[in-house]
Amino acid sequence: MSPVLEVRQLSLRFGALRAVDGVSFQLARGEIRALIGPNGAGKSTCFDLISGLRRPDTGSVLLHGRDVTRLSAARRARLGLARTFQIAAVFPSMSVEENVRLALLARRRRLGVLRSARGLHAAEVEELLAQVGLAGQAARPAAELAYGDLKRLELALALALEPDVLLLDEPTAGMGLPERLDLAGTVVDIARARGLTVLFTEHDMDVVFGFAERIMVMDRGRLLCVGTPEEVRADPRVQEVYLRGGALDGPEAAE
Repeated sequence: MSPVLEVRQLSLRFGALRAVDGVSFQLARGEIRALIGPNGAGKSTCFDLISGLRRPDTGSVLLHGRDVTRLSAARRARLGLARTFQIAAVFPSMSVEENVRLALLARRRRLGVLRSARGLHAAEVEELLAQVGLAGQAARPAAELAYGDLKRLELALALALEPDVLLLDEPTAGMGLPERLDLAGTVVDIARARGLTVLFTEHDMDVVFGFAERIMVMDRGRLLCVGTPEEVRADPRVQEVYLRGGALDGPEAAE
């Protein structure tokens, strides 16, 4: 089976700094994979290259076998690649349901009807909010949401784009542990129900080892290793360069 997402030798320099250095990997349909590494390893820059926010110096990104390296982020989104960010990107002056409706209209390329859009796609809006745990909050202004709920709203916006591949950049940042685990479980349930391929960055090792099927570790712009959670935890190279002192222990060790 051909990969849903393929990254080939992606590289990007900022002056003398090799932010991303020859990164290659493939993701299969329905796979849930984590990308981890120390601060400054290049994870978010790699996401920028995959999602189209930056152009690589060399290398390519293929979506369903199609080379999308030179396409804009908007074009990639229409082809099935959606992304969330470390800091939730929503419209705070709009209500929760208005945010989701806007994403649905953008997916259908119907933003011209925005002024008269009240009530459009109401069932889809309601379903998406229920899926991400925001049922009953449709009328609330986004500005009033707790940070964890903002991250849930951003997830709903990404899902409204009907993606095949979902890139989640620090999806549980700023949350307490129970809320982080709950949101990660929600993402996995949605991904399995929809057949989504998910790639996420995350600093919380309970989330990484508890939900990722495979893990990639970056260090200084390069992929250090790829493997199952057990393989990554036992890899001496990872223990040497990433979060020393047993910080790669998963939830089993914390119990």
